[in-house]
Amino acid sequence: MQNYRDNKKEYEKFLKDKNVIIVGPSKSIEGSGIGRKIDSKDIIVRLNNSYPIYSSRITSDIGSRTDVLYHTGAIDTCLRYAANKRHVGRIQLLENDHLKWYICKRDHERGSKTDKRFLSKFIKLNEQYFRGRKKKNLIKISNVGIDFMHELDILFKNTDANMSTLAILHLLQYNIKTLEIVGCDFYSSGYNNGYTIFNTIKWNDKTKGLIRKDGKKRRKPRKPHNYKIQIEFLLKVIESSNKIIIEKSTLKKWKNKL
Repeated sequence: MQNYRDNKKEYEKFLKDKNVIIVGPSKSIEGSGIGRKIDSKDIIVRLNNSYPIYSSRITSDIGSRTDVLYHTGAIDTCLRYAANKRHVGRIQLLENDHLKWYICKRDHERGSKTDKRFLSKFIKLNEQYFRGRKKKNLIKISNVGIDFMHELDILFKNTDANMSTLAILHLLQYNIKTLEIVGCDFYSSGYNNGYTIFNTIKWNDKTKGLIRKDGKKRRKPRKPHNYKIQIEFLLKVIESSNKIIIEKSTLKKWKNKL
């Protein structure tokens, strides 16, 4: 299996002095026409179920590749669904988006049994897919680390950080040149066409969240999100950092959540 400690050092080298952009799943990015601008960045970061990009109808708005995917690690749900829908394997789906790095919030070395099971499965699928192929470049795998997750728990009072928040704070630990943030509006406008959701659920504009199509209640998460705490902290981070680029319209949406 891949050496995670070595990969973390390699990830640090991969990010060094790079212009990075986080492209969130917000529907507000549709019609923006910033796809070329996104593709011009050194590194494009996407979040959770932001795939498949290559077959999306809106690459002119969201860009055409994914260099880094920050993910929960739940590869048996939306990732499997998206792959089955397109009759490809899960790793092939990600490779078609040109994915280089898969960064998981679960810790393979020090996490729970569930963490180890999810990440071990991804590693196995990755190695099986590239075994015997002419292209030997496996998708690199790393995780944010259990210590980092503990810090977020304390910072956000034992509520769950959104993946956008997690990725922003994790990337700022590295020696990147700039970090631009687009399409991250804390569910103010729904999901864009490049984001996969199950066909049994849909976006509800009234509640600003996903609901089941059959009308039944969705299972509540073990740890809920607290947008207010996250946004207040991120605003302080943005104010104190000279690396972050973010549009005023996005900041306005954040502040409207407070």
